[in-house]
Amino acid sequence: MRLFTAIEVPETVHAEVARTQAALRAEGHRARWTRPSQAHITVHFLGEQADQVLPEIQASLAAACRGLAPVALTVRDLGSFRGGVLWLGVAGDLGSLERVCREALGLEGGPYHPHVTLARAFHGQLPALAPSGHDFTASVLTLFRSELKLDGAVHHVVARFPLGQPF
Repeated sequence: MRLFTAIEVPETVHAEVARTQAALRAEGHRARWTRPSQAHITVHFLGEQADQVLPEIQASLAAACRGLAPVALTVRDLGSFRGGVLWLGVAGDLGSLERVCREALGLEGGPYHPHVTLARAFHGQLPALAPSGHDFTASVLTLFRSELKLDGAVHHVVARFPLGQPF
């Protein structure tokens, strides 16, 4: 199964994704748009994992999340990565969560840029749109299974891990 960890975003962010995508479409931009209802902030992509390692992954994530406090976040800007990924940037200290989970899962490190993906295969100039800015608190890390379909990935919750639960 194809797995990743993420922060689920509130309905206000789902609405911001839909509003921003509609504005970009109205300006004539073309891309492979994400489903607003599937919006999230990826923490780690784990890739294909055998079913038998799932209990170990879940135990590692549960232990890692116990020692972490909830995190205040703000969706605040529009940006892009090479390869045509358009996103809404996220400010807040997700670095500690990313690092602790990475270490718990034995993953390689690298640059981490928290964001909510709006589109893939986006080409052209970065639009001059400003997101409305949405503040929220991330209090749960979610493990998702991703199912690839012709019209885009569909994400299914496997488990949720509260941040800051006592030992």
